[in-house]
Amino acid sequence: MQTSSAGDVDVYVNVGALASRNDWIERDITDSRNVVLSVENVIGEYFIGLYGYIAADVVLEVNVLSTCPNDCSGNGFCADGVCSCTGEYFGPACSYTAMSLLLGQEITVDFQAAGEWKYFRSNYLSHEWGKNGFFFSVQLEPTDSNPGLVHSYIRYGALPTAMEWDYRGVGVTDPKVTSVVSPALGKYYLGVYAAKDSAYSVRFGAIQSDCPSKCSGESHGTCIDGLGHCQCNTGYSGATCSVRDTPLSPEDAVVTGFVGGEEWNMYSVDVPPATTYSIHVVQSEEAHDCDVYIISGSLHPTLSQYDFKDSTYNTVIDLSLPRLPYSESYWVGIHGYSTCEYELSIVDDAACNVVCINGQCAEGVQFCVCDPGYTGDYCQYPLSELENGIAITNSLQEGKWLYYSFPVSGSNLISLHVNERSSVGMINVFVSSAHLGVPTRHKNQFQDQGVSAQHPLTLRANTNMYTVGVTTSPGAIPGKSSSSQSQLSNHVFNTMPTSPIAVKTERKIQSP
Repeated sequence: MQTSSAGDVDVYVNVGALASRNDWIERDITDSRNVVLSVENVIGEYFIGLYGYIAADVVLEVNVLSTCPNDCSGNGFCADGVCSCTGEYFGPACSYTAMSLLLGQEITVDFQAAGEWKYFRSNYLSHEWGKNGFFFSVQLEPTDSNPGLVHSYIRYGALPTAMEWDYRGVGVTDPKVTSVVSPALGKYYLGVYAAKDSAYSVRFGAIQSDCPSKCSGESHGTCIDGLGHCQCNTGYSGATCSVRDTPLSPEDAVVTGFVGGEEWNMYSVDVPPATTYSIHVVQSEEAHDCDVYIISGSLHPTLSQYDFKDSTYNTVIDLSLPRLPYSESYWVGIHGYSTCEYELSIVDDAACNVVCINGQCAEGVQFCVCDPGYTGDYCQYPLSELENGIAITNSLQEGKWLYYSFPVSGSNLISLHVNERSSVGMINVFVSSAHLGVPTRHKNQFQDQGVSAQHPLTLRANTNMYTVGVTTSPGAIPGKSSSSQSQLSNHVFNTMPTSPIAVKTERKIQSP
């Protein structure tokens, strides 16, 4: 700029060498008092020459103008109009920073003004963690005076905006949990926009998933948290650790198992020559129903290919393998007709290896001596004792049994009445002397399988302990393909000799 009232100054600009009237890249030789010269896209050292055409006073001002936005905010270098950011800065103008958010980490933001953004970055570097994906959670920390409101945006490899994002969580829902399923490896950015003054916390975590079929039970394998797959114990294989490759033997500890509906667990068993093994399975009362299939050789059993099976509703299953003059290998398949938890053991029938659930094995005779309050071949059934004039209330599911005992002194005539209150012909009653074992449909001394609502029984009993078994009639048990269930409630009372022992039952149908 020329500051004197008279005179004339010309301006010459050169790169890499002194400017002169013969060597320049830009010049102004007009008589203008204010000269502005711009040089673009020329890299190098600049030289400015002022030539006094007529003597004059001047002021020279040089401005280096960046072509990058906001000159990279002082946090980077401009090259060809693009910022190269330094340190933790990023963005078109190197004006943003993103806090590192690690897996499982939670960061609290005490205050963010309305209209502001904050950014966080997380690396998803391996499918070994978060196999099912990961999530970002943004949860407000409201106060009485300021409930806050934020929106979250996620973008792969770049900063998200309200217009450019891959996943987002907007609205008044709190917390905002945004899941990324089957993600690509790389860096993800979370942008949190404050629609109101807000305080909040953010968290980055792996999507948790239960392992399929619970890895077939604790004896089989362990579910790896966050990965959704099973780590099999020694001797087991398969995606759900469902196959026992190491043969089971009587010396092995009891195996606990879990099998889902229409799924299988498989166990191998080697039987020595001239030896009889039994496969002993005890199902959890609350675990519905599973069946046992056994086949010799190298192939697994199926619903149609097997040598031995038990597909009943029995809680305890025993299947004996034949005594052969040679060794034989078997596969034992536990099939879940419905979800089932169980214990499996191999019993050598030559030893006193009967598994008595609530009792002791009578060595040498291979049967159980039950503890008080239990009955059954394996002491597996609770047994309620009837007393004169005392009512007992219980419930049973279709296909199950309830057992009661009562003593008789001398020769007495005992009346037993079973009365159904809201159904007809839905239960059966069986009675036998205790020394004959628990009564069954085929082994009993007295029975009533009538189709009326009342089931009277008259017992001429001698001194002994008697067992009453109450169960549903075959017509009340749906086929296995049915999903419906029924519940029977019964009330037992008045056991005095020559007076009725009455069982009142009420049938209640549950929704499938």
